[in-house]
Amino acid sequence: MLSVLLILTAVAKVPTTLKPPREAGAALYQDNCWQCHGEHALGDGPLSPQIPSPPLAGRVERQDFDALVDIILHGAGPMPAYDPVLSTHNSRSILLWLEGLDPVTGLDPKAAGEPPEDEEEPPDEPAEPAQEPEAAGDDEEAAAPPE
Repeated sequence: MLSVLLILTAVAKVPTTLKPPREAGAALYQDNCWQCHGEHALGDGPLSPQIPSPPLAGRVERQDFDALVDIILHGAGPMPAYDPVLSTHNSRSILLWLEGLDPVTGLDPKAAGEPPEDEEEPPDEPAEPAQEPEAAGDDEEAAAPPE
């Protein structure tokens, strides 16, 4: 019986990758936040008439993450506490996703394949090739150890 259990454990499917934080944040937002803040985080969710819900798309700044995580986990004013269902890591993932949204449309430019404004495009020109080291015979005195 034990050997069968060990074999089954050994061949059980183990996840090989985790979602990137922004992608995980989008999914967590859709599971927990859209009802108040809206599908695109524009503050227009179906519960926003009863619960004041500010727009969040593109209005979250990284230097405010610690304070915002505290609000997500412990609540503030009409916002309920989410610490029973979200971790600090989950909260930061949501904030990363919100940070990258367009503040007018609430759309994620990364989902559309466009780089965010703060990320530079790779250069069109290839980098210059590394210079070849000089041949050993060209400068033997400089390469020789001191006597």
